Amino acid sequence: MKRARLVLTVLGLLAASHFSGARSQPRIDLLRPIYTVAGIPLSETPTVDNFDIKIQLSFALPVIDDIAGSGVSVSLGYTQISLWNFFACSMPFYEHTFCPGIYARKEWDAGNGTRTLSGGFEHRSNGRDDAYSRSQNYLFATYIREYGSGLRLKACLRPGFGLYGHVFTLDMPLVYTGFADFGIDYEPKDFPLGFNLDVTPLYNKSIANVTAGITCRLSDNPIVPRLYLQFHYGYDDALCDCMNVNGPFINPDGYIPYLPGEPLAPRTFIRIGFRYSFHEYVF
Repeated sequence: MKRARLVLTVLGLLAASHFSGARSQPRIDLLRPIYTVAGIPLSETPTVDNFDIKIQLSFALPVIDDIAGSGVSVSLGYTQISLWNFFACSMPFYEHTFCPGIYARKEWDAGNGTRTLSGGFEHRSNGRDDAYSRSQNYLFATYIREYGSGLRLKACLRPGFGLYGHVFTLDMPLVYTGFADFGIDYEPKDFPLGFNLDVTPLYNKSIANVTAGITCRLSDNPIVPRLYLQFHYGYDDALCDCMNVNGPFINPDGYIPYLPGEPLAPRTFIRIGFRYSFHEYVF
């Protein structure tokens, strides 16, 4: 119930601040898309133990609107992804990713759309304080070209490193999460269907993390979420998925993740739910 209240509160604040138009008032911006989707794995036999619900919340709090007239704004942001085993009797939220960061952004008009350049620092963690603690720290720079037609092209570089507990590692970004992201979104204003595709090449393997989705606008009122069908393949389903487990494993002793260094297989999931997407500026 507390989580439900938190979700509703964040959505309400985002919607109110986004459509208020009062730029001089404190506001909350959208950092990444907000969505809730439920689904099953395609990489293994679907059962009640691996049916899950994926929830992503993401927002930014502006702290500086304009640095010395440069048009560069600075925000503090936070993203959380939680995976929920709907049928589990205990520990239903079997995985979390917590991602605070600091973000600088500059947006300018491009005639037939906008260009947005953002950069900053993010820390990603699974929130554990034991042998299974996993985290990442990285700098990033993101470029987004948005056209008036609803087409958005995105690219991001994010050099960094990972930690298995307190042990430094580059295997995490090299093998599982990559150092660069590329994406395309298309949500036309005069047609209800849209799509998104995000790809992260993996440098030590001949595959990529891929998230693809189809959205359907249910109402012309922008506060109404879009119906969202999501396909995911790869290691980054929960942002820190590579550091944890290939699926939810629950036993009487609790959640048992893989040990550091144990090889994982890519996950493939298909999920359906609802998505809010206003004007995020990182991915």
